[in-house]
Order: sequence, then structure tokens, then C-alpha cells
Amino acid sequence: MVFIRKVKTKSGAIATQIVNKLKGKLKIIKHLGSAQSKNDLKALITLAKTKLQENQPSLFPSSKTKLEIKLRQSVSILLYQVLFKSYQKLGFNKLNNSLFAFVFLFCFTTTKYAFSHMFYCFDRV
Repeated sequence: MVFIRKVKTKSGAIATQIVNKLKGKLKIIKHLGSAQSKNDLKALITLAKTKLQENQPSLFPSSKTKLEIKLRQSVSILLYQVLFKSYQKLGFNKLNNSLFAFVFLFCFTTTKYAFSHMFYCFDRV
């Protein structure tokens, strides 16, 4: 079993090592250094963790492939039919202006209060 070991040295520093324990015997695989402060110790432990994991395959490999979903077209036939009926009931179809019809339908589908405006129009017809 391989693990990270911290040992206090004669000088008072803390040595950080990667150690293998086999049949009760310890074998130092790599001595990473000695830390004089808590920040140094944290850095050495972080280094030891990366050294331990560098040759191990991950259980959950990160996939480099991106799934891209693009919306090519979105049409709500029911919404269009309801709005176009209100457009006709208000008498705007007599204008024979397709740009005005587009703007009318666009305004109802993009405003925050589209449905309340639509019902207001129906109440007036």
C-alpha cells in the first residue's frame, strides 16, 4: 500500500515522503522535502498527492468531447394561430401589409406581458 508519510526530523522540520508498506516493512519511494512551516507542509502534501495520482488512471475520465445541441427552428403553430386570429378580428388583415402583420405577431411573442395584451385585444373585439 502506497501512502504519504510525514515524519519529524532531528532538526524539528517535518519530512514528507511517499512510502510503500509491504508485509509490515516500509520502503521510501520518494522523499519530497522537509517543511519548516505549515504553508511549506501543505505545499509538500499537495505535491505528494499529485505524484501519487500521476500514473493512476481515473475512475471517471474526463471526456474531451463536447455535446453540442443547436436549435435550428422553433415554431409554435398554436401560438401563431391564436395570434393571427386576433390580428384578423382586430381588422388588421384588411391592410394587406405583411410587414405590419409580422411586427404585430413579433410584438406579442416577445413582450413580457404578451398573453395579457392578447386577452386585452380579445376583450375589445
